[in-house]
Amino acid sequence: MKKILAFLIALITLFLASCGSEPETTTATEATTAEEIEIIQPGVVLYASSLAHPAIEMKSRVLLTADFGQLWYYSKADGESYPFCFNPLCQHSYQANCPSILFNASLISASQAYYNESNNRVYIVRGQQIYSLSFDASDLKLECSLGEKGKIETDMTYRTQNNYIINLTAYENYLFFIYNNDETGHSQIIRYDMDKRVIKEMTSATDEWALSYVLASGYIYVRVLEDNLVKYYTTDYDFQEKHYVYDCPDIDASELASPKMYVYDGEYFYINEGGVFYMFNPLTEETKTIPTESDFEGGTIWAVYDGYVYYQPYINNGYRIGNSTSVYVHRNIRRVSMTGETEDVFDMPGSMMQGMNF
Repeated sequence: MKKILAFLIALITLFLASCGSEPETTTATEATTAEEIEIIQPGVVLYASSLAHPAIEMKSRVLLTADFGQLWYYSKADGESYPFCFNPLCQHSYQANCPSILFNASLISASQAYYNESNNRVYIVRGQQIYSLSFDASDLKLECSLGEKGKIETDMTYRTQNNYIINLTAYENYLFFIYNNDETGHSQIIRYDMDKRVIKEMTSATDEWALSYVLASGYIYVRVLEDNLVKYYTTDYDFQEKHYVYDCPDIDASELASPKMYVYDGEYFYINEGGVFYMFNPLTEETKTIPTESDFEGGTIWAVYDGYVYYQPYINNGYRIGNSTSVYVHRNIRRVSMTGETEDVFDMPGSMMQGMNF
């Protein structure tokens, strides 16, 4: 089957509303350890996606998560899109406990859903809760509760403005996420064991503020706020061996609060600092500059794939909002090669693109 480059856009308005199902298969995930860093193949990230992640790849479908009122999926069998519900009699309402409605406020920018290939289940954040469903949207289970917000039985109108749980990712049988601790006000990195169904605090709720992290190949790259300073460190999956990284380029201030941290391709992190694109390896602290043309406008890096960095350029649309001196459009995708050549990839006038996946 040919690999197809698919740009999935959050403005999904033309989907057909019906129900369907197709069989699903699973394959075991290959295990890696911190000791294998030198020899392992990139196994955590097969492609890279940055600030928004609107699509979750499954065997026979692609789950589309966005804040547009309903959870949808794209069927690989027939090329159509449907609500994430497989009951032909369902009215797709909250009262009917329809899964496509129960999780309709999961925001793409906060990475609040994950598909576990090994057990064939989808894990979705709902406020301070993490629920799981089978691949066919059945067998709904409450996996983890960190408070009262977002409980299905009591919180019908929950929203995610507070972002209690963000940046949901996974390694082997563990879910990792950032949780905004109610008691201290600090954000922590939490690990949830999907087999034992227990949680563990990986960072302190009082001494540091977890800003973001990335599960890299054999290690975790973490950004925290300590002593009013933004710091970076690498650590193993148990957070026992921390190594602070000092000589690393920082990202633009506009992306500092993002739950995602850079774009990662299995070896390098890709960073935009002041309109210059960098490749950075935190294990070796090696930094490479991607050469660009003299009129290179920079932008938000969205993905790295097959020798190209895909980004959303900073293009001023000439409008003003309030005291803002410029407002940028979000209708274009461009890419730059590792040798600096740029080219247009996609343009969608009159709309705002919020995410990109391969």
